[in-house]
Amino acid sequence: MSNSNACLTSSVIARHIVRSIEDDPGFKVKNIVSHVKEVLKVDVSYKKAWYGRRKAIELIFGSWDANFAELPKYVDAFMQSNQGSVIRWLHHSDSTDRVKTFKYVFWAFGPAIDAFHMCRPVICVDGTHLRGEYKGKLLVAVTQDANNKIIPLAYAIVDEETISSWSWFMEQLRYNVARDRYPICVISDRHNGIIHAMTHYDYWQEPLAFHRFCLRHVRSNLMAHFKGLHLRRLCWAMGKARQLRKWRAFKRELRNMFPNAWTYLSNIGAEKWCLTHDDENRWGILTTNISESYNNVLREARHLPIRACIDMTFHRTVELFKRRKEDARHCCNPFPPKIWQRFKNSDLKAGIHRVVEFDG
Repeated sequence: MSNSNACLTSSVIARHIVRSIEDDPGFKVKNIVSHVKEVLKVDVSYKKAWYGRRKAIELIFGSWDANFAELPKYVDAFMQSNQGSVIRWLHHSDSTDRVKTFKYVFWAFGPAIDAFHMCRPVICVDGTHLRGEYKGKLLVAVTQDANNKIIPLAYAIVDEETISSWSWFMEQLRYNVARDRYPICVISDRHNGIIHAMTHYDYWQEPLAFHRFCLRHVRSNLMAHFKGLHLRRLCWAMGKARQLRKWRAFKRELRNMFPNAWTYLSNIGAEKWCLTHDDENRWGILTTNISESYNNVLREARHLPIRACIDMTFHRTVELFKRRKEDARHCCNPFPPKIWQRFKNSDLKAGIHRVVEFDG
């Protein structure tokens, strides 16, 4: 039996959950429904809880319209107080000198730009949905430091993932972040917009840059056309193999058992998804998991108005650099902790090998 109450409006719910939203802007609607039921003993619909969350976000961070209006002043203040950071705009063609119609915005923080030029030359790019009043996409570019930790490099908010938006993002990424560093490997899914940018702009073409595909996405696309658990395993085994003899053995098995699937993979090009044919450009990174993991870190920001979204990415990056600074200060090994552990594991494994001497 429903225990609803018409007096419990979305505005009342908003005031009730505002503290929870301050702690977690991504507070799930279903959890709000459960929270109201548990605390207030009232049943509320999913729709009413959704509006309650949206109003709570506006109470804390301002409305979506107000965020857009405040953005130019926020950007000016941000640039003045954060030297080396970059924010770029693209306005709609129907904009006038007096009225600018927002289309895309790109931003990158100075310390992250500087850090990239001391990291491996690999960038993973990915896009994710925004969840606010104005739907859009958040594009991100990330890399890994010497300890295999994620470093966010750049962000953009666009209307959709299209050839136009990805080309603009990749252009800003090259000129404002990667700059004159060559060569660079870009790892992504097989979105047409990314492929277009990597094949139509000379600064993203070989030998200045190399485009590689996420192995997990290649396998996922393969399984959308063909079925079979063994095929799934063989595809992954081929992609991650580091010895050519093993790759050839997996290829023979896959080609004999799944000839149509092999034709599909051959059309992609082994250098795009197999370590054995990569010429070490992707530094052993198989997937875009690091960019997708960081998208999950930004889960809360995806629910926020635009100014608040940019602000949250800034504070998250500051927190990340503070933690890394402390980690580096307490590091006593000759290599970063994860690399040192890998070295010790290899050394231990090598210690049990047998060496047999024989005359040639």
